[in-house]
Amino acid sequence: MALEVLQQGTRTARNDHRCDACEWLGNVGFDYQGEYTFSQLRNLAIAKKNGCKIKAGNEYVFCRQKIDGEIVEYKAIPEINEICLSLGVFDDHL
Repeated sequence: MALEVLQQGTRTARNDHRCDACEWLGNVGFDYQGEYTFSQLRNLAIAKKNGCKIKAGNEYVFCRQKIDGEIVEYKAIPEINEICLSLGVFDDHL
C-alpha cells in the first residue's frame, strides 16, 4: 500500500462533519480491549452525545492522503484522534 500525506494540520469547522476517528473506534468497538482513562471516557461520552460529529466552530484534525492513487481525507475530533493513536487503532492499517 503506497501512502503519501499531501496535507495535514488542524482546521476550524465551518459546518458539521462526521468524525472519522469515531468511525475507526466504532469499527473496533467503543469497548476496545485497551483501558480508557477517565478523561478519555469523558471525551468519548461527549463525542457520542454530539452524534460523533465535529460541530461547526470547533477545531479538528485534518489529513489529506493519497493511498494507492486515491485521494482520501480524514477529519477527526482531536481528543478522539488521540485516543485512537494511544490505543494503536491505526497501527495495522497505516
